[in-house]
Amino acid sequence: MKRYGHGLVIGTFCPPHAGHHHLVRTAEDRCEALTVLVCTAAGELVAARTRARWMAEVHPRVRVVRSVRSVRTAGRVDAVFTSERHGDRLARAFGAEHVCVDPERALFPVSAAAVRKDPVGCWDFLERPVRAALTRRVAVLGADPAATTLARSLAERYQRRGGVWAGTRWVPRCGAAREEQVARTGAPVLFCAAGTARAERHLWLLAGPQDGGLPGRGRKVVLRGAGSPALLGAAVDAVDTFLGESWGLDGPGAGRW
Repeated sequence: MKRYGHGLVIGTFCPPHAGHHHLVRTAEDRCEALTVLVCTAAGELVAARTRARWMAEVHPRVRVVRSVRSVRTAGRVDAVFTSERHGDRLARAFGAEHVCVDPERALFPVSAAAVRKDPVGCWDFLERPVRAALTRRVAVLGADPAATTLARSLAERYQRRGGVWAGTRWVPRCGAAREEQVARTGAPVLFCAAGTARAERHLWLLAGPQDGGLPGRGRKVVLRGAGSPALLGAAVDAVDTFLGESWGLDGPGAGRW
């Protein structure tokens, strides 16, 4: 198998998925040095610098840049690796050879568009930093120990569904760093026993009178029901409804994740 001096992979990686990582690893194995160029995308959902950080984390031995000028500072490009049959034209722009990797997407049947449309269905194709960015944070706001018990019970209920939900986690009142750590290894939803309304969440479950005031950003659902089973049932219904809606990742004006 032919080897190259300096290889190049170009993409928007919005978001990066298993197919992208396979492409980069294949190029890395066949090159003495590899540069990954993360491009800015029109109407991008997340900044190029963030996507570059994700790629650098997953591929620590690869040089990740955000401009063609930075590519050229590494020297002549010998090979451009893509998964597109029309990558020949891109390679010619760099005076390089085109190497096409799995153009049929047979090894990893996923695309960035598919992830944006159905993140839950594509969850197994995502690495830790993207999972953390996409995870829906659901907080229970109410008096302890009831709020903590409900957050734990919700996580256990989703775990029993199996599949992608088997890794559902919950966290007690803790800092953002701990939440981020848990979200990187969990399921598409993370339950938080929130002591206050200060943090930002995607969905707030209000499980009683809110002496500290209502939370700001995020959808709010007041749970109705007497007793723990009824309260848990109402909470599951609210979360299922929320997760079943579009996550707003694949349309105009989707904004930040």
